[in-house]
Amino acid sequence: MGVIDTLSAGYAAVNRRLWLLSIPIALDLVFWAGPRLGLDWLTTTVTLPLATSGQAEGLQTVPASFNLLMLLAIHVPTSVGQALTVGEVEAVTAGVAGPGTALLLALVLIPLGLLVASVYLTAIAQIIRQQPVSLAALQQSVISVWGRALKLHGLLLAVGLGVGVPVGVLLLVAAAIHTVLAMLVFIALQLAIIWAAIYLYFALPAVVVGEHGPIAAIRSSVQVVRTSLWSALGLIAIILVVSVGIPIVWRLLGSQPLGTMVGIVANAYVMTGLSAATLLFYYDRTRESAAGVSQDALPPAPTPSE
Repeated sequence: MGVIDTLSAGYAAVNRRLWLLSIPIALDLVFWAGPRLGLDWLTTTVTLPLATSGQAEGLQTVPASFNLLMLLAIHVPTSVGQALTVGEVEAVTAGVAGPGTALLLALVLIPLGLLVASVYLTAIAQIIRQQPVSLAALQQSVISVWGRALKLHGLLLAVGLGVGVPVGVLLLVAAAIHTVLAMLVFIALQLAIIWAAIYLYFALPAVVVGEHGPIAAIRSSVQVVRTSLWSALGLIAIILVVSVGIPIVWRLLGSQPLGTMVGIVANAYVMTGLSAATLLFYYDRTRESAAGVSQDALPPAPTPSE
């Protein structure tokens, strides 16, 4: 199945289960009209001192617009806070006292966000695998997916910290030798991060659809990208372009409350279709790989005509 067919099949799956949109829509409504957890301490400790010295132009609005509750939307496509104007609805804002409190809240909200993402992605995966969608089966799958997702993100964080510290030292040494050398090291680091992100792009789909543990999910993602590099790059490029470009439309709509509501629903549909296409791409490629080494029958991937 080509990239265009995968996108069509992804949206066809969403059209059959429009209730999938309820999760990103509900999160957007909370972010838009619900309470907010702002970073007031950032204003006094970072933004205002820089603004006084003339080095923080445009940063003054960051603490006021940031909402720590948006950590609940990890891997769930939302629009509020990214593109839409949210000032039309008066919301209660609770300032976070300091960085320690913010870190503690983040340690609570990130796992909860992964739980929400597990519900959202598992529901999509059941449709992709053409399984009967039942509440009991969904509950059982969600707990399993949530545990594996937590382990995957914990592993990636540990690896990131383990690699980041020596790389940071290397940058400092390179900067001490020559600024050009530091720039070359920085460019090489950026390229490495981009390629790592590409090869790890399907690690979460491997957790959700493939039911793999963290290490096996990483291996599976690398294998999918390695065997379908240009197709994977094409899908990732389309998703990136849409993700970057479509907020411009929502920003134009967000000047009025009605436009904000339209943008929330439209964004949920567009981005959920892309999420379904991503899971389907992984599922389809792993089916092809399994068919090459085994004759075991696997459920057919859905087609746009179904």
